Amino acid sequence: SETIPDNTQEAAGAGYTQAWSIKNSGTATWGSSYSLQYVSGNAGCGHGTAPLSITVAPSGSVTWSLGCTAPSTAGTYREDWKMVGPSGTIAVGGYSTIWVQIVVTGSDAATFVSETIPDNTQEAAGAGYSQVWTIKNSGTTTWGSSYTLQYVSGNAGCNHAAAATDRKSVV
Repeated sequence: SETIPDNTQEAAGAGYTQAWSIKNSGTATWGSSYSLQYVSGNAGCGHGTAPLSITVAPSGSVTWSLGCTAPSTAGTYREDWKMVGPSGTIAVGGYSTIWVQIVVTGSDAATFVSETIPDNTQEAAGAGYSQVWTIKNSGTTTWGSSYTLQYVSGNAGCNHAAAATDRKSVV
């Protein structure tokens, strides 16, 4: 079993603990020559080896726990570990690795909802127009006066100053 099922959401930078309970389904007794070893990935649990500090008889179980810190950027992260004994990698549940896979929710995120003038709309030369975008706060922080829409590039004739927010339209 595991404490963090695949795709569990974790807040950016938050600490979490991944623990795997593994049953010794073989005939050899596990001891200090058995360990859990980092293979690859970036879910914030670290790199290295977690040696077994107890003896686990056949049909017994052991739980390995790793203290982890979720990455600071939103996204899906996976980290693979393998159980290793004196004879090499030991398959766990038919797999050569066990893993933790988390989804980091960004503290700041925005989702495009709509716009008043779709791309490639024809406008008369020299005519004035107003473009309004509706965006949704899809993050976990509350937007305040320090959040702005800023010009990046282009030549569509819009004012390049920071855009005003119509608070009545905030979704």
